[in-house]
Amino acid sequence: MQQKATKREQPYIVVIGAANVDVIGFPRKPLTQKDSNLGHIRMTVGGVGRNIAENLARLGVAVKLITAVGDDNFGTKIIDHCQEVKIDMTESIIIKNTNSSAYLAIMDDKKDLALGVAEMEICSKLSPAFIGNKKEIVCKAALVILETNIPEKTLLRTVKDNPQQRFLLDTSSGDLSLRAKKILPYLYCLKTNLLEAKTLTGTDISGKKSLENAAFFFHKKGVKHVLITLGKNGVFFSSCTHTDFFRTDGYLDEANIICGKYLPEKTKLINSNGAGDAFMAGFAFGVFENLQLDVSIKMGMALAKKSLEHVDAVNPEITAHFFERNSVRSDL
Repeated sequence: MQQKATKREQPYIVVIGAANVDVIGFPRKPLTQKDSNLGHIRMTVGGVGRNIAENLARLGVAVKLITAVGDDNFGTKIIDHCQEVKIDMTESIIIKNTNSSAYLAIMDDKKDLALGVAEMEICSKLSPAFIGNKKEIVCKAALVILETNIPEKTLLRTVKDNPQQRFLLDTSSGDLSLRAKKILPYLYCLKTNLLEAKTLTGTDISGKKSLENAAFFFHKKGVKHVLITLGKNGVFFSSCTHTDFFRTDGYLDEANIICGKYLPEKTKLINSNGAGDAFMAGFAFGVFENLQLDVSIKMGMALAKKSLEHVDAVNPEITAHFFERNSVRSDL
């Protein structure tokens, strides 16, 4: 008797990282240190991993977010919002009698970050054993996005358990970027900013040649694609074209490297929180769609620009038709 074919699951992306509630203060005037500043305060759902996941979900991608939240009001707010935007959280964990992650940010009068404080202790619950139990989900994903709010040992367990997977890593912040050191040989793509790249390489990066040297440092460790975001100065990229390069320790000639820089379009800055997450999501979308590197980078930049134009970390105007409407595909 012929068996009935089972319905095949649509391709999906796994994101492993933080989900939190953001409390953002916007002053009316230039900040006065050690004093109360008049302005307005906004509370929204955030977290590097969760922001990336929401951007992808709004673009129409099936996303599984693996994170940890508490059983408090913030946790409920995070879960409700993720369900609303169609992020699959069935593989995440709810920790009883524990505070969910929270991020407190003070912006300057130019709408850029002046100071931030993050309470992320719950991310330690994303242990190597817990993520190890998600091996099948991770293995079957079209690609996996990691970020450094999760423990170093968990990052290492994840990449070692799934050596054939394409891993994209966002280094999240300066201090946390050091958690990436041991997993560099396993990365398909490293996305970092200037400060995080300096921290990881242990060198000053102040010009084109030093950017190239930093990228070469990462390539020699095993990273195939390197993206260094430069804020208002755009994005520096470097890619290794060597056919036998991925996860090898062989000789790496500079002739096998292509690199360059993309400058951003002018935009009206409303809030810089979440722009880096949006860039990562846009780039990952291009990888997910098997598009060329330059197209994927421009997708990341277009999504980051859209993020900068809204008060929330993820712009709710992003839809599955975003790139068609912004002519990213047709321009290339």
